[in-house]
Amino acid sequence: ITIQRLETSDATRLSETFTLVESFLRIEQCLYTHSKTCLAKGWSLGAEHGDCAVPPPTQVQISSLVPYWMGNATKCETVACDVTVTPQTTTFIVAPNASGKSTFLRSLAAAVILDKSGLCVPYANPGSARLGQVWDLVLLRMPASDDPVSGLSAFAFEARDLADILTRATSRSLVLLDEISRGTSVRDAIAINIELVRELRKSTLYFSTHLHELLEEERVENIGMMSFGDDHALLPGALRPSLPLRVCE
Repeated sequence: ITIQRLETSDATRLSETFTLVESFLRIEQCLYTHSKTCLAKGWSLGAEHGDCAVPPPTQVQISSLVPYWMGNATKCETVACDVTVTPQTTTFIVAPNASGKSTFLRSLAAAVILDKSGLCVPYANPGSARLGQVWDLVLLRMPASDDPVSGLSAFAFEARDLADILTRATSRSLVLLDEISRGTSVRDAIAINIELVRELRKSTLYFSTHLHELLEEERVENIGMMSFGDDHALLPGALRPSLPLRVCE
């Protein structure tokens, strides 16, 4: 057997080829797994994306939106919800602790990203939502821990993320904010939340909060409200009791 010694340039090209083939195989495996999951769970293929210059629909109906990542990995029963999203409006989510607010925000963000990627989406109305055409950017801010190594407290970490959101958000953005300003006083938190809502009023904003004072604030106008009941079903209006002691029990 004759072994020919490769030149450095040839070896580099061969290595790059193997890396490229490996990447394609991984993508193929991911697409196969995704397709298998979609068939098993009855997901829908997102609507065909048209020209991005076309104005988005005035309302988007989403039926049976589910938190797909929970599945059999949790003892909690997943509840599908139907939601009507009106672009460029603000909706407060006011509901008790552990009712499903954060899960809903994650589910909506995941559905838009999957649809925008041309993949199947965990809802039941194929071809009608057109989520990928409605929004060009998804900005999600969930509660996070601190970063002592960088000298950032939990509140400072949050403030940095919010500054980035305020800089990047446009009228075609879906902004999802979960219980902002929990690391400061109630008075300061209300002031911060009011300004956030006012600055993001041109985006499609979903804002979960336990600060019920925001609902009475005159400086916050044209706000929709939604909540979740004991069975985690989506409801119109606000459920003000946070019920923290029930969660502690």
